[in-house]
Amino acid sequence: MQRQKRKNAIKYHESDTDTGSQACAACRYQRRKCAPDCPLAPYFPSNHSSDFINAHKLFGVRNILKTLRKLRTFNEKKNAVTSMIYQANARARDPVSGCCGIISRLNAQIEMYQLELSLVNQQLESHQQLTSHHLQDFSQLNIDDDKQLQQLEDLSIVGNYQPPHNYNSFDGIYDATQLHPIGDILVFKEDHKPIQHGQEQHNLKDAYNLLSRMVQT
Repeated sequence: MQRQKRKNAIKYHESDTDTGSQACAACRYQRRKCAPDCPLAPYFPSNHSSDFINAHKLFGVRNILKTLRKLRTFNEKKNAVTSMIYQANARARDPVSGCCGIISRLNAQIEMYQLELSLVNQQLESHQQLTSHHLQDFSQLNIDDDKQLQQLEDLSIVGNYQPPHNYNSFDGIYDATQLHPIGDILVFKEDHKPIQHGQEQHNLKDAYNLLSRMVQT
């Protein structure tokens, strides 16, 4: 019986024969003629029957009208009815928790997102520190490379060294013991003596080792 009444309540009510307008959802539910000055018509149009049914079930028509009388502007009344409709629909979806259930779920989501944001910030800080260390290492590597290049440029002076004027042949090779450093540069002593061909390989090895030590330092 109640189910049949509910079906009859939400059926389309006859249009006003004088104005030709449809009844609002509140008047249709109450099965009465909708007056042109119906206070609920602006907030419950004819196609929003479920909103009015839920609001009526939770608040009652009398309380809805009482709330509207306390407010002055249309915007205030519209906001109040919108709030009541939202609460009524939430209660219809969740009869136990209603809006409290929505608030609890939103708070849980906020906490989850805050925790996720904290973890992301920690990872970001870790990556920034790692990047900073890599940049410092790369900068130090460039400094070391520049030092080695400078040493090689200084050593190139030895490669471009021309023998003294009183030694015009390549029959002999300078003895490695005649090299002596001045700062980062190796020079030959003026009183050098060319070595014999039998000692060339041994002295070349000594010269190479000496140059290698200079580069490493």
